[in-house]
Amino acid sequence: MATLGLLTFVVAAWLSPYEADGRPRVSGTHRQLGLPACQFQTLFHVPCPSCGMTTSLALLMDGDLGAAWRVNWAGVVLAAMAAVAVAWLLVIALAGIDPGRWSVEWTVERLAMGGVAVAGVRYVGVALGWIASGF
Repeated sequence: MATLGLLTFVVAAWLSPYEADGRPRVSGTHRQLGLPACQFQTLFHVPCPSCGMTTSLALLMDGDLGAAWRVNWAGVVLAAMAAVAVAWLLVIALAGIDPGRWSVEWTVERLAMGGVAVAGVRYVGVALGWIASGF
């Protein structure tokens, strides 16, 4: 799991989160991995709760914290949570310590639940903004 987490950060660092003119992308960076466009956005013409997370992480790995936060602040928060989880998983693996209740499964489960919660909070804010602006 630690290797998978580290690989995620490595791939994000490899991606280009900028448009050809140098402006930060707002979404779509995942397309560089051969993935399709966001089906939620294609169907409903509004971004999904995780739209911009890959771009946000790629911007963060590029050292552009401000742009990463503007694109999707939940991605920045999730990246921080993931960095802590990866560090903990590496400590467990390399030191060979008994993690107690903070097992690999427990850590990954909490990271997933936290990611869903953070993305949900952000999306509620985005939806309220759409409503306030008349959509």
